[in-house]
Amino acid sequence: MESKSNIPTSEDKAWLAFKDCSSALETGKLAVELRPRSRDEETAFSGDYDYLMDSSRFEEIVQLFFRVCIENEVSFQILRRAAFKHQIILLGSDERRIIFEFWPHAELTTDTPLKGISFLTYQRFVEACEAGLREETLALLFVCHLFFKRKDPSHSQVQWRLENFSGRMSRVVPQDGLKAPLADKIRELLVSLKLSRLTLAEANHVALGLLSEAEIVLARQGFAKRQRMLAKMGRIFRGWGARIVPCVGPDGSGKTYFITSVLELVQQQSINASTIRFKKLFRRNKIYSHINRRYRKSRDIAANSADEQLAPFLFWVALPAYWLEILKSLNKKAVFMDRFFLEFMVRGYRENEVQAIKEIPGYSWLCRLIFEPRKLIVLTADYELIASRKEELSREAILDFYMRYISFAVDRKITNVLFLNTHGSGSQLAETCLSSIGLLRRDH
Repeated sequence: MESKSNIPTSEDKAWLAFKDCSSALETGKLAVELRPRSRDEETAFSGDYDYLMDSSRFEEIVQLFFRVCIENEVSFQILRRAAFKHQIILLGSDERRIIFEFWPHAELTTDTPLKGISFLTYQRFVEACEAGLREETLALLFVCHLFFKRKDPSHSQVQWRLENFSGRMSRVVPQDGLKAPLADKIRELLVSLKLSRLTLAEANHVALGLLSEAEIVLARQGFAKRQRMLAKMGRIFRGWGARIVPCVGPDGSGKTYFITSVLELVQQQSINASTIRFKKLFRRNKIYSHINRRYRKSRDIAANSADEQLAPFLFWVALPAYWLEILKSLNKKAVFMDRFFLEFMVRGYRENEVQAIKEIPGYSWLCRLIFEPRKLIVLTADYELIASRKEELSREAILDFYMRYISFAVDRKITNVLFLNTHGSGSQLAETCLSSIGLLRRDH
């Protein structure tokens, strides 16, 4: 039996998840770390790790974090902090966090103080990598980043990074006689900046010249303005779900226990929040109840299975009731809703017959009619734990369930998504939840 001292703590688990995720991002070519940071455990729980990503593959990145965090019993959170910035936060114990920041492009400036004048997109970075200029591009981006953020070159972390990139330039292997001279120029630039022989503005000017020399194409201000305008327009039509906070998870993931724990903490803290069951949105409807009773001629059919078989009709009954709940919740800080639409828009999860999982007709289009919430809680657990609580869904159905909610959260750009691992106690889960969505007082 393993000794108690060898059993990893919650923060150890977050640290293990961090190592797995950071290595998989690079090997899977999902994202590249822009600025190196130390990989020791103490450093990981302070500051953040910046990555340049392919925005079209962000869902794959979330799926990666989901798989790793399930294996390590770790909770994580996805936040949309700005028009382009995504944060994925690994949650350890004692409110310690490891933060990943993902960007679809790197922001640069010209020699003027105007920010956002130019961008290096992920696609252009990939082209530079294919040309054998990966290390050189990252080093030049770092120099431009220092000017963009008005960093202090004498700061210890900046000095460490300058030294790190300088060493990486020394290890660049010449391929066609052109790469080594460029690396030498960049190394000279880094050393000059480290020793304060150049100002940030001068270093930025040299770095932009070397990017041009290497034929690395930057997107100019027009690109930035268009992208920001589209992002701001999209925000107007997002989050119409107002105060509704769906709490979702497969049968056996611990929803009932979790919401009971949340309600207890809400009452203790006198928070203006309440709960509602999603099933009440349609089961209270007299027409739906009548059809359901007639459909369920055999009492052997479970209520959830009968609801699943009536999915198209259920959707249209629940939708207006959901809109009404949104209006009724405007004076609340949060209304925690047990379950949500997606699990009832798919057939084959709970039916006894061996049947493939199948979406109801118009699934993608119908998802667009659901006013997406600003916040979403996804309760996670591995298959063994779920099966021990309620052996109702197959392993394939549980995975499909989670993948659909990941797709929904990413596609609808939900602002705050918490993947809460339910291996902990109810009080711990409730505190993590309320703290993560900004409802728990800091002095708690």
